[in-house]
Amino acid sequence: MAQDFVFDWWSVVIVLGIVHGFIVALALFLNKKGKPATLMLALLVLVLLWHHLQSISIYLNFFKSFPHFYGADLGSLFLIGPLFYLYIGFVTSSRQKLKPRDTFHFLPFLLTIIIHPVIFLSGQKKVQLIIDWLTATRYDNPHLRQAFLADDIIFALESVHMIIYFALAVFVLHKYSKSLKQFLSSYHQQHYKWLLVLTISMLVVISVSFILQKSLYLVLKYYYYSLDYIYILPMTLFIYVLGFYGLRSPILFSHNLDFRRNEDKYRGSSLTNEKAEQLRNQLELYLEEKKPYLVADITLADMADYLEIPSNHLSQVINEKLGFSFFDLINTYRINEAKRRLQDDAYRADKLLKIAYDCGFSNKVSFNNYFKKLTGVTPSDYRKKYQ
Repeated sequence: MAQDFVFDWWSVVIVLGIVHGFIVALALFLNKKGKPATLMLALLVLVLLWHHLQSISIYLNFFKSFPHFYGADLGSLFLIGPLFYLYIGFVTSSRQKLKPRDTFHFLPFLLTIIIHPVIFLSGQKKVQLIIDWLTATRYDNPHLRQAFLADDIIFALESVHMIIYFALAVFVLHKYSKSLKQFLSSYHQQHYKWLLVLTISMLVVISVSFILQKSLYLVLKYYYYSLDYIYILPMTLFIYVLGFYGLRSPILFSHNLDFRRNEDKYRGSSLTNEKAEQLRNQLELYLEEKKPYLVADITLADMADYLEIPSNHLSQVINEKLGFSFFDLINTYRINEAKRRLQDDAYRADKLLKIAYDCGFSNKVSFNNYFKKLTGVTPSDYRKKYQ
């Protein structure tokens, strides 16, 4: 049964998403500071837009005069995982360019294009194939049975492929979060939160929506263009959010974070034990007198600059002589300062949130969690005990 196609609010949503997506992709392509990270993200946006273009071409009957979108996105889901994985890899490392081995990530896509013949069909054959596809019940049409089966197999492989790559991206972020503790004082830094939210969004929006749409299609055994809502709407929203937060978050336009350059665990360090002890005393005096931990965004590099010592030497002293990561050291001092204030009558009128901020924490959740980790009780219970 043929379906009627009209230009309605759904068409407006898709068209606006396409326009906005091209603007975001263009901004990423033109940006020079974050390449190749932004190049990976721009290509990812274009892959998502390709699905928009195919959906709108079918929805508005454009495929009859311009059928070439059909089949052009075949295997494109094999690109989403690698592009996002490489993006995360670039923004959390000092890598400056793509390596030849990175091309292996895209082999499944290339193999799909070579093996599956749909993309190479003539325009006339594609039009007839699309009409048959839209009006046939799955597997009932003997001419399409093989195409349906190939499509289902490819999609199953694409789904597993995407989930594996998103899992790899989460693993990279986990390693990145551990390295943050060595060099940054605040675990909930804006760039890490951005990457975490982006990863979760990609996992939910792309993997879940595509898999859900395809699963319903398999169950119903017939094409309903309303099924496209399931993944087109989330993708459109994702592109809008990407454009909005991308302009606000510097991590989108930059990579090669400086603090990670020192993450070689002091290989070949020239720091002697005697010098390390001297630096330890210097550091402890600095922490007691200057209280740099009260600054919310204090970093290892900031303290090293003030003490006029190399960052890797300061990190080595903190790790080996004090037995802390930089994150744990700074936040331990912050909690000790908070405990002192909670016991002091001079701070009795101060709210817990004010004490948290004044002690260098950027939010109440981090303050409460770390306070309980070190003391075994919440800040409010600790205050009650001493009042």
